Amino acid sequence: MRPYSGRKRRTNRRGALLLGGVLFTVLLIAGGAVYLHVRVVQKTVTSYAMGAPVSITLYGKDGAALEQCGRAAAGAVNALERQISVRISGSEVDRINQHEGPASAPESAYILKQILPICRQTGGKYDPTLGGVLRLWDFESAPKTIPDHRQIDLLLHDVGYDNLEIRGDRVELSAPSALLDFGSVGKGYACDKAAEALAGGQVSGGVVAVGGSIGLVGEKPGSRLYKVDITDPLDKTGVFGSLHLPGGSFISTSGAYERYIEFEGEAYGHILDARTGMPSDSGILSCTVVADSGLKSDALSTACFLLPPQEGLALLARNGAEGVLVDENKTVYVTDGLRNSFSLSPGSGYRLEGK
Repeated sequence: MRPYSGRKRRTNRRGALLLGGVLFTVLLIAGGAVYLHVRVVQKTVTSYAMGAPVSITLYGKDGAALEQCGRAAAGAVNALERQISVRISGSEVDRINQHEGPASAPESAYILKQILPICRQTGGKYDPTLGGVLRLWDFESAPKTIPDHRQIDLLLHDVGYDNLEIRGDRVELSAPSALLDFGSVGKGYACDKAAEALAGGQVSGGVVAVGGSIGLVGEKPGSRLYKVDITDPLDKTGVFGSLHLPGGSFISTSGAYERYIEFEGEAYGHILDARTGMPSDSGILSCTVVADSGLKSDALSTACFLLPPQEGLALLARNGAEGVLVDENKTVYVTDGLRNSFSLSPGSGYRLEGK
């Protein structure tokens, strides 16, 4: 079965990187070292956090120092997970979801202050209080059925970012059955934390990958730019295009091809429209966003996936981000800021908008 094409399929999944087994490709220098004017060493540290593989590949002169830096960056990702994971008892999000009054939650408060403007700009399609509906769908355990519409509608009564009260670093959910979930931004924000942990270390360049989000650090040896291949949403073993990006860029992809439920011949993806509690039916197959932070790129890639192409492009422009969007007609939309950085793969079967 190919559950990836067509609006009726309702397939929509977090996309990503083909780097160290994750879905999205960053092409790096092969081997442990390259020789320019000085010897450059490559070190990779891998781990697992936020329900996804973590891969941190670093370049520099001192292998031992690079490994130490990589482990510090991986530790920063794990530390963030302990604060914002809905699955970890005692995390900030867990305490907020207990509805016991305002919870001290500095990381959660920071995230919410960044993403609530985006929620408003989508008209409520993107909303972090959708956790109860996501739990009902239970994509993590790949159930064989889909939720009853009456159950979804009941939970939707309490979904809404207006139910969030943020005072300083304290957060409270006023609706009794609303649940906060940062699955749409956690991996991108983790890239920010990892990049911060690398600052000031003996790192000349590198790539941080957490699930479907990546952060580019410094310069790639032998080249100022990193090449990032974007997964073909209709064939996740291939790519449909590439980006050449400098260090300081953060990239996240939401796509119509990863995690989903198959039921009675249809595939239902896990990116839900908060207004309906159902998988998005926007006509978008894949959305890759490039921004100056992982948190922003991750939030916007999800938000744009929930919108028709032109609305998604307008959302990116409003938030100072760039992107590559693909619709179900295999049309590729590229923002002006990426036109000189993006190349369509020959023979991919996709076409650029207007060509």
